[in-house]
Amino acid sequence: MNHGTSPNLVDSYSAFYDNGGFRHTELHDKLQEAGIDALIITGLARNYCVYYTAMDAKRLGYETYVVLDATRPVTKATGDSTVADMQIKGIQIIESPDVAGVIVQLTSDANYLHSTFILMISIILGFFKCL
Repeated sequence: MNHGTSPNLVDSYSAFYDNGGFRHTELHDKLQEAGIDALIITGLARNYCVYYTAMDAKRLGYETYVVLDATRPVTKATGDSTVADMQIKGIQIIESPDVAGVIVQLTSDANYLHSTFILMISIILGFFKCL
């Protein structure tokens, strides 16, 4: 996947699209090809890359989880407001001890029997330019 590599220097906070939403990465296509329909997202920075990736994932129809204690915001105020917004949009906010239970739930849920694939996305500042 090429993220944040637009030749037009358009930055990318989301792992799915550039900031303008004009170009998409290969991520959605690859997830669909693999039959992945649930994402567990961690990384930096909660109020930029994690937030926009989670919002795009939800909008694209993925069951979306953000592991709160495996993210860090740039500032507490914006970190808190993005968590509230993600919850309003139906993104599940969990803690790291909950991850195994979520995976068990998703893989045993009748809605997911056709696909037991779950992807955990870790957004690492070194790979994705967020700041």
